Amino acid sequence: MNDSDYKKNIVVTGASRGIGLATVKYLLSSGHRVFGLSRQNLHAELATFSADQPGELHWYTTDTDLALVSQAVSGVLSENEQLDGLIHNAGLLINKPFSETTEDDWVMQFEVNVFMVFRCTRALESLMGPGSHVVHITSMGGVQGSSKFPGLSLYSAAKGAVSIFTESLSTEWVDRGIAVNALALGAVQTEMLDEAFPGLEAPVQPAEMGGYVADFCLKGHRLFNGKILQVAMQNPA
Repeated sequence: MNDSDYKKNIVVTGASRGIGLATVKYLLSSGHRVFGLSRQNLHAELATFSADQPGELHWYTTDTDLALVSQAVSGVLSENEQLDGLIHNAGLLINKPFSETTEDDWVMQFEVNVFMVFRCTRALESLMGPGSHVVHITSMGGVQGSSKFPGLSLYSAAKGAVSIFTESLSTEWVDRGIAVNALALGAVQTEMLDEAFPGLEAPVQPAEMGGYVADFCLKGHRLFNGKILQVAMQNPA
C-alpha cells in the first residue's frame, strides 16, 4: 500500500486497551494509517491483528520524549500529508473519597488526564492543518449539571478541565481550520472501569464505543467545533 492509498492519518493515545484499542482496530480495519501511543509496548495480539488489516500501524510509548514522537510521525508522513486526527483517549480513574485523597493522587490524576493532553497537543500541532480534528475523550462526570458519584471528585475535576480546554482551544484554532471537540462518555465496560468499580456492568462494550469514536474523529468536524457532546445511555441530569 502506497501513500496515496491511505485515507487518513490518525493518532490515538491510550491505544493499548479499552476504547483506545478498539478505536485503533476499527481505524486499521477501515484502511487508515494509525499512530498508536501508550504507556505500554505494542502487544502481540494487536501486532498480529494489524498485520492482516488494510491500514498501517505505527506504535510509540509515551515514556518517549513527545518531541521525538512528533519527529517520528512527521517522518512517516509524505510531503503533502498532514495529521488528520488526534484522539486523546488515554486516561486514569482514581476512585477514592475526597477526604482520603492525597496530593500525589491529584498530581497523578491531572498528569495523565490533563497535562498529557496539553503536552501531546503541543507536540503534534505543527503536523495539523485545515481539516484536522482533535477529539478529547472526556466523561459525563466532567459535564456541568450531570449526575456526580462519590469517590470521583478527582476524576471529574480532571475531565472537566479537558472539557473547558476543548472550548477554549477550538476558539484559538478556528482560523487555522482545525476543529476541536470532546466526547463526554458514559460508562463503558473497559479494564479501567473494572479496576475502579469491580463488578459493575456497563451498558456499552469497548468495540461499539471505539467504532463510534473513530467515526466521529473522521466525520464529526464537518458538523461540530468546540462542542462537548454527551454520549450516554441514560439521562445524565
